[in-house]
Amino acid sequence: VLYARDKWLRKGGHLFPDHARLHIAAIEDAEYKEEKIGFWSHVWGFDFSPMQQMVIQEPISDVVDEASIATSCNCILELDLRTCRREDLDF
Repeated sequence: VLYARDKWLRKGGHLFPDHARLHIAAIEDAEYKEEKIGFWSHVWGFDFSPMQQMVIQEPISDVVDEASIATSCNCILELDLRTCRREDLDF
């Protein structure tokens, strides 16, 4: 979005959407965990279980059932896409 804004948006032009928010929440869902992390136990007959520790450390962005949300949802980053810079995204 920032690349397109800087390259093609005229001064005084409109940007849609002009704001972005990053929200975070924890989930508890055994089936989801097995699908995303347990998957590495046996991949096509090979034992990739050492990969599970690496996968656990990576954040996952996904859509989940509302019933799986175990904490309150909080906004951890809010950006004004009209004025933010690339440096603002290093968090």
